[in-house]
Amino acid sequence: YNWRHSIYAGALLCNVGELSLVIGVQAFQMKLIDVDVLKLVIAVSILSILFTTVWTGIIKLIIHSRSPSEKGLPL
Repeated sequence: YNWRHSIYAGALLCNVGELSLVIGVQAFQMKLIDVDVLKLVIAVSILSILFTTVWTGIIKLIIHSRSPSEKGLPL
């Protein structure tokens, strides 16, 4: 893979997302965390989901705006 694919894949992996919601609810049901921590998990997960869409769009624009040789980056 080239550097463009690597950067884009890294941007996609930064999402905390849906799995955090599932784990947070399970931990709350098992009484491992209290309601305040669950609210924090939900808030961070939702923000992560929202910002990942914006973040990946920005990354797409950046990596496709110039060729690697113009930026001095290796292929």
